[in-house]
Amino acid sequence: MTTKRAIAAMEPQPRTGTRTRKDLTPRHMQKGAVTDGLDRHSEAHAEAPLINPVHKMRMSVEVFGRARNKVLVVDDFYKEPNSVRETALSLSYGKDRSVYPFVQAKPYWSSGPLARFLSQFIREKLIPKNIEDRFRIVTKKADELAPWQRVPHFDDADLAGVIYLNPPEQCRGGTGFYRHRASGLERFPENIGPRLASFMRKHGILSREELIEWVLASPGLPRRGFITESNEEWELTKLVQMKSNRLIMYDARLFHSGYIRERDFGERLETRRLTQAFFIRFRKNE
Repeated sequence: MTTKRAIAAMEPQPRTGTRTRKDLTPRHMQKGAVTDGLDRHSEAHAEAPLINPVHKMRMSVEVFGRARNKVLVVDDFYKEPNSVRETALSLSYGKDRSVYPFVQAKPYWSSGPLARFLSQFIREKLIPKNIEDRFRIVTKKADELAPWQRVPHFDDADLAGVIYLNPPEQCRGGTGFYRHRASGLERFPENIGPRLASFMRKHGILSREELIEWVLASPGLPRRGFITESNEEWELTKLVQMKSNRLIMYDARLFHSGYIRERDFGERLETRRLTQAFFIRFRKNE
């Protein structure tokens, strides 16, 4: 059972098996990447913010790319988003780290309500191994980004998502999904088919890990700033607009990036891009 199948019919219904994969994340993404600080939130933590009842949300599933990838879009997610935002801004954030263009802080409440809400949109019966969620504030400027922060990436998880927490007047850009032009890849490949195998032989690539290193490497220094529109190496296949109190969920192995233009956000903490990111990993089948 694959993550792609798990998200294939994102509609509310009972969960029904699972698998995870060996970590083949490129080395520069492994060090200090999203696996840092993984933990299981205790139900003894502070009460989580209230999530709106489903009938007060607006939901859609958007399909894009040659592989007909899907992203779940949920508007009006939190009942009191301003309170969540105020809490996020009051937390203590660590210093910038080389693999991150943002600082992040862990919510002090249980992730149980979020996990239970998301579980109803998963087609198969999946048993979560863990769920990680973090508040993130983008702090690095365009000319401070490392080369690998200027290209799309994928995450070491099964499902990933973002909740946008800026107020409406600050919302710009969103989350972009991309296709690598040379290889045609839109996500980390679970299997090596004939076409991809031929591509790998042509370029002397011997493994999936080498393939991803090759795909994420740029022939020259990538353009200044986060990737936004299509360029010579990457084609933008979908932009999900940033909207206050909007949640999006997608296959974590899709190539994606925050669609962030420096001019759209301010210098002060309360005017920078603020999100709550989450990552779900499932247990292996016994």
